[in-house]
Amino acid sequence: MEILNRAEFCCESCGDTESQLQVHHGYYEKGKEPWEYEDETLWCLCDKCHEKAHAFKNAIDVALAKYRPTSLLPFAVGLGIINGRDSSFYARLQDVMRQRPGIIERTVDALCLEINTKKGQKQ
Repeated sequence: MEILNRAEFCCESCGDTESQLQVHHGYYEKGKEPWEYEDETLWCLCDKCHEKAHAFKNAIDVALAKYRPTSLLPFAVGLGIINGRDSSFYARLQDVMRQRPGIIERTVDALCLEINTKKGQKQ
């Protein structure tokens, strides 16, 4: 209710006040209870926007799944993520991906190339 009240019972994405509203979790952590999440990681969304948010998050996961987790570390650091725990990670990625399609693939490829080049120089 706190999140719905904060949003004044209005979808924080499209402004809808007529559809059913839901609280969207920006991330999930195994074993964490719903009330244990920070308020800034919870969003009041209408059904349509909630569905879109999950679809977009899934698209990000699919794009990232193509890379080894260790190759994503420099990208995460570049986004300001500390120890991979910043809860705004997906929100930042959504903004970046909307503005620059293919940026994840190009960035990770460039970082992998740079890392491999540096490894080659050390040998």
